[in-house]
Amino acid sequence: MDREMQWQALLRLQQRIEAPEEIRGSASWSWRNGASVEDVYRILGAAAPARCSSCKALVWWFTHANRKRCPYDETGETHFVGCPDAAKFRRDR
Repeated sequence: MDREMQWQALLRLQQRIEAPEEIRGSASWSWRNGASVEDVYRILGAAAPARCSSCKALVWWFTHANRKRCPYDETGETHFVGCPDAAKFRRDR
């Protein structure tokens, strides 16, 4: 995934977690100046990175505005998209 696509994914994440304007500004400035996805996640308030219990990929947990937690990977997308075992973690509604 190229850097522009990662940035678009990070922008969507900022909307989902309803990051305050000053935090979004700091994340944008950092990204434009070469910060990694992990650095931007830290600015946005992610918990320390952890490993997916299934595929062992590195993930960062965020709490969305609806108070639900969701893992994100280094591409800037939710890990539910890329995990080969994502279906095993889905709950019935």
